[in-house]
Amino acid sequence: YAIGDVEVMFIPAWLALTVLAFGGIALVVRHLLIAPDLSARVALLLSLALLLVPLRLQLGEMPLSRAGHEAPRARVDEILAANPPPNAILVTNDRDDLVPLWYAQFAEGQRPDLLVLAPLITPAPEHRTVAALVQWALQWGRPVLLAKPMAGLEQRFDLHPHAGPLVAVQGPAAMPTEPPLQPDLAPALSVIGWEPTALRVQPGDLVTLSIALLPNAPLHEKLSFSLQLFDAAGTPIAQAEFPPDPFYPPTEWPAGEPARLLVSLVIPAETAEGLYEWRLSSYLLEGEQFTAVGQQVRIGRFQVVGVE
Repeated sequence: YAIGDVEVMFIPAWLALTVLAFGGIALVVRHLLIAPDLSARVALLLSLALLLVPLRLQLGEMPLSRAGHEAPRARVDEILAANPPPNAILVTNDRDDLVPLWYAQFAEGQRPDLLVLAPLITPAPEHRTVAALVQWALQWGRPVLLAKPMAGLEQRFDLHPHAGPLVAVQGPAAMPTEPPLQPDLAPALSVIGWEPTALRVQPGDLVTLSIALLPNAPLHEKLSFSLQLFDAAGTPIAQAEFPPDPFYPPTEWPAGEPARLLVSLVIPAETAEGLYEWRLSSYLLEGEQFTAVGQQVRIGRFQVVGVE
């Protein structure tokens, strides 16, 4: 069992089996030493051979000792020092985060009011992924926090820093509603809204676009997006890439539910005044193979003004 929390779960069983194994070896050795049909030398050699088995295991497994592995303890202390609200639900994507927190709760009695969860905590569909788990947790009226930053979840939820590593989930993400110039990005994906931080910008400004996408069918796990800035002549002058996020990849976007892209791009310093246009495209990048998905669509326009 190479999964960390399963290894931890089996520690008591391994300890019990070790004690029983040594007891069994002791009985065998005792029997050999008193067996009338074996010489003392043969009995001693057989006994030593049996004792070499646990000795070999001990020496071979010494590098696996976790006596000095203090990272889980430090992480638990950091999370609890952030003082989660009473009765909060803490969500993580990793069961290796979950088990140390459970130990602090159930073995040490620290913050038993918290509910700490990870995906696949039960076979239920609402517990299958971290995003589904957060959505399920929000319905209970308790504070919901991420046990660590998982930025990709901002595509579906409204996230705010809490304290320490904790991130508060305030609810579903607010989706932009300004209609795009062209909605149909790909056969299974549409742009249903967009909103920039500003419609009038200056060269050197950082602009963030919020783009609402609506999947109509399951998407490819490696689906990526490219936001490009075009001038009036149709020449691209800047672009930003949006690769699939490990915490909330496109395969986990539910069909019929919008997802929000937050894409930031710096307006090049040499950009002339005038009207410019945002365009979005999607693609697959597997190794060095680039495959366009759907068509590039026009999102909206904005004005670049001179530096005042």
